[in-house]
Amino acid sequence: MPVCNDCLAKVKQTPQLKDINDYDKRRDVLKDAFQANPAQCAGKNLLLFDDLHGSGATTAHIVEVLKVAGAKAV
Repeated sequence: MPVCNDCLAKVKQTPQLKDINDYDKRRDVLKDAFQANPAQCAGKNLLLFDDLHGSGATTAHIVEVLKVAGAKAV
């Protein structure tokens, strides 16, 4: 199975989310923190791995970013 190492990039420094308990504050911190590469994502089904899952805010945000870039499913 191919691995895409440049489908997504973190483009903004953020504080550690483990120190932020409020879900909405986590979402605010993540705003504009990631950018997807449409040329790598468009029309594809992507499998995303997150090494630390707390509230799901990061995963949910990244899924949105990938879908806006044209991913078929994440």
